[in-house]
Amino acid sequence: MSRALYFCVVPLALLAVTRSHSGADDTDLRRVFERHYHTWRTSRSLSSHLPDKPGFTEIVSLGPGAVPFIVEKLEENPDDLLLGKMVQWIAKKRFEASDWPTWDVYEGTRGAAWLCVRWWREGRMETPRRFEALYDEWKSFEKQGQTHGAAAKLKSIVWLGIDALPLIMEKVKAGDAELLPAVNQLTDNALGDQPTIASALAWWEANKEKWTLPPSEPLAPLSQPATKAARQDFDQMLEEAKTAWSRRDFAGAEQLAQEVLKHPQATEEHKRRAQLILDRVAESRSGAGTSQPGTSASQPAAPPTTQASSAPTGQPP
Repeated sequence: MSRALYFCVVPLALLAVTRSHSGADDTDLRRVFERHYHTWRTSRSLSSHLPDKPGFTEIVSLGPGAVPFIVEKLEENPDDLLLGKMVQWIAKKRFEASDWPTWDVYEGTRGAAWLCVRWWREGRMETPRRFEALYDEWKSFEKQGQTHGAAAKLKSIVWLGIDALPLIMEKVKAGDAELLPAVNQLTDNALGDQPTIASALAWWEANKEKWTLPPSEPLAPLSQPATKAARQDFDQMLEEAKTAWSRRDFAGAEQLAQEVLKHPQATEEHKRRAQLILDRVAESRSGAGTSQPGTSASQPAAPPTTQASSAPTGQPP
């Protein structure tokens, strides 16, 4: 799988966002969001054009203030990729796993959803550093006359989304008029066709609250889905629990299985296997264990071991 895992790019001018609720009280905004979210979730619209889906445009029109609510819903419904697209439409952010190469890449819909959540909770903290690096590279390419390289770096700046707008406007304030087209791309041409530094700064002073993303809460510890490494750790723990069970170390087997069962990163399959081990531990303690976890009682039991007197009945899970 390619390390470039991202949501498809949404044309920035496709939906002119009216951010009329950006200054509203958080409680009022939450209530409005929940109403539109309910409309969107209960809609039976079959349209493939997102703005045609009832509630979608209304949610996006709430602006940056709605992003925390959308991310919460995305954390609760990681299979709903359209929630991630709402974040993208508002934040104007292109999500790429290669932006943060130390991150694990998750496949499928849940992977795309988690990339969005991690950007909101953690990745956007890197925006200032990434912006400065891209800005320096852009200027370097310009000085060297490398137009294609400069254009690519400017595009990457735009892909940072509106989270970079305050940083961009600081450069504009310092006299860099070359960034004005980037501001227009991120704000649906809010500056008009012939913006100047003075007009851009006046617009920003009047509208920056409507175009600034609110602070994000960090990820809760261990709230992320299991990575490949974590899945391997769970497999090992379950094998150790099976070994402990076979040696009549029921307390050890129970402790390991409980750790897997209660772990926030454990998959449903790991939890199922952990519960089977706990069931066998309980049966063995009562002297009733006769079958391998996951098998029926009618299936033949495995041959007895050479140390049958010391091993619990039945086969290890």
